Amino acid sequence: MFQKAGVRLIGHRGFTPLAPENSLPSFECAGRLGLWAIETDVRRTKDGELVCLHDERVDSQYNGQGAVAGMTRAELGKLRIRVGNRLECYGEDQLGIPLFGQYLDICAQYGAVAFIETKTDDVEQVLAQAQKRLPAWQVVISSCNFSHLLAARRACPGIFVHHIFSDMAYLPALAELNNSGMSLDIRRRELVPDGLTEKVHSQG
Repeated sequence: MFQKAGVRLIGHRGFTPLAPENSLPSFECAGRLGLWAIETDVRRTKDGELVCLHDERVDSQYNGQGAVAGMTRAELGKLRIRVGNRLECYGEDQLGIPLFGQYLDICAQYGAVAFIETKTDDVEQVLAQAQKRLPAWQVVISSCNFSHLLAARRACPGIFVHHIFSDMAYLPALAELNNSGMSLDIRRRELVPDGLTEKVHSQG
């Protein structure tokens, strides 16, 4: 529905016009719409489970308080989303904090690339779980933390790595990593300096 030749669209935290961000319905909507990739944020709970949540704390989106890293999966499992689009369309069972495995299953079901922003230093655990369900070409590891990309490259030489809020000083290191990309913090297309895109592309 949304695809055009030469264009790859990513559902950021799922497809949020139709469902709350980083929710199972949001991921499902992105899959059904045929988006190239479904993006999410991965964090680790106190007892080692991987879950999908952008913020360090649950306070802004869920009916509870606390840091994800300080709560167990069972404690998080009692919470429900209370902020986001079309909440009234979904049952309570659909509005819990998604397990990372549930997100991966949706990506696998619809053939979408799993575009994973790591918010935990356990990058190897994230990759290991992803590769149980998806081939390496269907997984992207994305992070503001360059060390996460290095860890991903060590764990899986074929994985695509992506540096968020990058700057041109990282270009040589990303080129050396190979099979990599960068997002520069440029808010509007007309603000892109002349020759910037060509320079980045010339480094692969």
